[in-house]
Amino acid sequence: MADIKTFYLPDLGEGLPDATVVEWHVKVGDNIKLDAPLCSMETAKAVVDVPSPYTGKVVKLHGAPGDIIETGAALAEFEPDPNAKQRAEAEATGHHHGPKKTEAAPAPAPAPAPAPAPAAAKADREDEGTVVGAMVSGNTVHVEQAASIGGVKAVPAVRALAKKLKVDLTRVRPSGADGVVTMNDVKDAAANGSAPLPSPSGRG
Repeated sequence: MADIKTFYLPDLGEGLPDATVVEWHVKVGDNIKLDAPLCSMETAKAVVDVPSPYTGKVVKLHGAPGDIIETGAALAEFEPDPNAKQRAEAEATGHHHGPKKTEAAPAPAPAPAPAPAPAAAKADREDEGTVVGAMVSGNTVHVEQAASIGGVKAVPAVRALAKKLKVDLTRVRPSGADGVVTMNDVKDAAANGSAPLPSPSGRG
């Protein structure tokens, strides 16, 4: 028994569900060669010539002109010629589309250039505020030195206080360092009357 091969309608477009038979280029019983025109099919996009997938005899044609054949449905049956070279089973059969034009993917937009780094702030920017130097006070602090007058060491302020309180510095017991009479010494002497100034001798 002859080996009958069924040819199924290949996808003639990009995912088209079916195609309409426009014209058969052969009839049942005809011998056809591999890749010879088998029929013309009209798709939603164009009329396409479908080549024969085998070299051999046409056994059956599915559909008449005007009939709609679904993609993947039987289109024709063949009895391949065992002595003729056939397309390898692994090879795709059906319409030979030209090299599919692959639309070049749009080149990705170039990454935006990194924003220039902000200029380093000047350390001595004038608008950052005027640097005011340490103001040197013009008020010089005069340290009063305890002067030894009449054998008594005391600063002028203490002497003035002693005079005011009528305290005899020569009789005041100093408590400051190096025998210096302090303010407290004068106040204590005035409070307890331990060092009163001698009363001026008056004429009688």
